[in-house]
Amino acid sequence: MKIHEKLEKSRNYFNQENIPKSKKLLLEVENELQEIVTSVYHSQIQANLGCLMIDLGAFTRDKELITRGKIYTEDLVKKGPEDGISVGQYYNLANGYIALWNLESKENLKNGKINENYLNAKKYFRIALDLAKKSTHPIDPKLLAQININLGNCLCSVGRDVEALSFYDQALKFDKSLGMALGNKAITLQYLSFLASGHTHLFLLESRRLYEEALKKPIPEDARRTFQKGYDTVNSFIQRHQSLVLENHINSEPISRFHQFSRDFCIKYQLYLTPTTFIGKESVLVYGDPMFISSMIESLDNEYIVNRHITFLNQIKQDFVLARYFLIQSNYQSTVVDTIDQDVILYDPLDYSIYNAYVQLLMLSLKSTMDTFDKIAQFLREYCAVNNISAKKTYFRTIWTKDRSQNMMRSEFSSRKNKFLLALFDLSLDLQKNGYYQYIYERRNAITHRFLIVHEMMTPNEQTNVTSRISREDLFKISITALQLLRAVVIYLILFVDSEEKKKHDPNKRYGQLPLTRVLRDYQWRPLDGDNN
Repeated sequence: MKIHEKLEKSRNYFNQENIPKSKKLLLEVENELQEIVTSVYHSQIQANLGCLMIDLGAFTRDKELITRGKIYTEDLVKKGPEDGISVGQYYNLANGYIALWNLESKENLKNGKINENYLNAKKYFRIALDLAKKSTHPIDPKLLAQININLGNCLCSVGRDVEALSFYDQALKFDKSLGMALGNKAITLQYLSFLASGHTHLFLLESRRLYEEALKKPIPEDARRTFQKGYDTVNSFIQRHQSLVLENHINSEPISRFHQFSRDFCIKYQLYLTPTTFIGKESVLVYGDPMFISSMIESLDNEYIVNRHITFLNQIKQDFVLARYFLIQSNYQSTVVDTIDQDVILYDPLDYSIYNAYVQLLMLSLKSTMDTFDKIAQFLREYCAVNNISAKKTYFRTIWTKDRSQNMMRSEFSSRKNKFLLALFDLSLDLQKNGYYQYIYERRNAITHRFLIVHEMMTPNEQTNVTSRISREDLFKISITALQLLRAVVIYLILFVDSEEKKKHDPNKRYGQLPLTRVLRDYQWRPLDGDNN
């Protein structure tokens, strides 16, 4: 039997879950690999060998087999060109790292630690997607879908479920009937259903529908068992509550053309504070920002701290809303905004740079977005009683660890064993120097401390210590990404606080559950003069 035939047969045995026969043939292929003299053929066999070793090792929880498969794949990645072939290799390498992370994640998460295997998995999934965007070769849509699914699973493993939903949705854009994307989205919605106040019934009913769809599709048998178990759990709950119907989320009517534009914009870019903007076969749309903590519980003699925390959360939410408004208004022509520039005299530097209030609003949106991250850090410092760091030195990127060279949370955070805190910590790593989203902070710092020059038609390469240049289109994309990240962070923060409040109980204290009363807009300060716009 030829070596490639052995590999194919080993894969077939694996798909049939005949592990002993699959592994026997796989080890024979490994022994024969060195006998191949043709470099291209050697690389093809090595790639498939590494991939199958990782899959088989993950299925059998064999760390040594996963590691060998990862080494074979890593060797190819180091030698391979950055083209369509290496997209698949980066994907396989990421699978190797996530398989290792899954073996040890439980213990790491218990200690509030994110190790290198997780970080490498996340990095290589992202590299695969970024290479696919730049590739001059056609990339198999099924591969792109699977990369999105596995990156979503990777993020879910540290509590970043809101972002994972976006990756499952992206996978479904490549194939609407993809069973693994449907099933993993069902799992995520099931998990969030009892945490996201106001969405429980909606998420449970949608989770059941997605499980049903996934189970009709061709999927691996181990995934089928997982999805079936999830379906049975959700369906049993729904059957016990026969009156389970969708929550009656009432959308207000738009009061102006700008209001309608704002709604369409937020739906398009998923900028509302809700775990999912649209859901279900009929796409139930949720306009607005319903998410907030459901209650706060504190000893009766400490009501002040409750009021203080609610005040902070109100401002964080309002800061998000205002940063979003700046972004929306920067894309909507208005006579009100036009009057800002009406009597301003500027001179053309003849470099296609843009100077008007719309560009300033776009820059202000990015600045306000990134400023809000640090306010969230201030809230966490107080809520989690991080007393050994001053308010003046509290930043979202640095509050999490005592030693920035370590990927382990402070004891004040890790002791709570809350997955949504871990989600916030991991997201902070993405924003740090050399992190995936570091470039967002670089642009924000240019706006705040130097000069960010925005161009309409071209972006000169000139970069100095004082100036930075960017096209308007690129600045818009960065601002959207930043706001989407902040949206996720605010949701994780709300879910963290809500879940922590539910844990509170001390038999030696009298507690009161403070009923949360909504702010009535009619009693809030408004300017006396103005127009409907």
